[in-house]
Amino acid sequence: MLAPDLRKLPSWATALALFFVVFAANVAMGHAVGVLGIGADWLLVATPLVLLAFTAAFVAWFRLDAKGILLLRLPTWPDFLMAVPFAISFVILSDQLSSLTSDLVPAELSEKLREVQLRWLRVSSPLEWVVKLATIGVGAAVSEELMFRGFIQSALSRSLRPASAVLWTSFLFMALHILPLPSFVAAGLVLGLAALASRSIAVPILIHFLNNASALALVNLLGVETLGDPVWIPGEILLPATAIFVLCLVYYLRRLDA
Repeated sequence: MLAPDLRKLPSWATALALFFVVFAANVAMGHAVGVLGIGADWLLVATPLVLLAFTAAFVAWFRLDAKGILLLRLPTWPDFLMAVPFAISFVILSDQLSSLTSDLVPAELSEKLREVQLRWLRVSSPLEWVVKLATIGVGAAVSEELMFRGFIQSALSRSLRPASAVLWTSFLFMALHILPLPSFVAAGLVLGLAALASRSIAVPILIHFLNNASALALVNLLGVETLGDPVWIPGEILLPATAIFVLCLVYYLRRLDA
């Protein structure tokens, strides 16, 4: 595969500028919700649009190679299909990280975060299912992956080793959500590896969508509420999920050298 023209790819400073601009925009929108007294649900639509708009604006303003930096290429079928068991097994394993939440944040804040998360995820009508699958599912997956695993990770990879770029992108991913949860960093590592190995943004988008859609299903169909109160998963589910996750992980790690 031919190396991209580095003159058309952004620097790490440009990537950090994009992050802080989007972070400030998200904080401003959250403040507007409180000041204007409007429903917070509109953020489900506004936030992905803001991420997409600023990512596209930075690409256009700096005349960057959109295809190269945003990984806008089709993946191989094995890479794409392997994302499904990778995502599902990760959903099961990442739930075990919820117990670390109480160690990182005070109990009162942990409970408040849990209430906020559940409020976003709860669905009470078929229309809400459509809206939240479109926003929390598709919208968040597409916008966040284009920004983080596309723009930011690609930019950081110019100055850092690939593993370091994935790690720092994962921390920025967690910081944008303003939730110091180990599961966000772990998700960032999984998504970053998938993007790096497949060289296609479609693979982390699929994993991200399946992860978010699974959260909606767990809360609304099974009544599982995991943040800060992890569900005990029996060995007959946890052990196979671990095995599947490791096999998928090895697959993508081997794809790094392809």
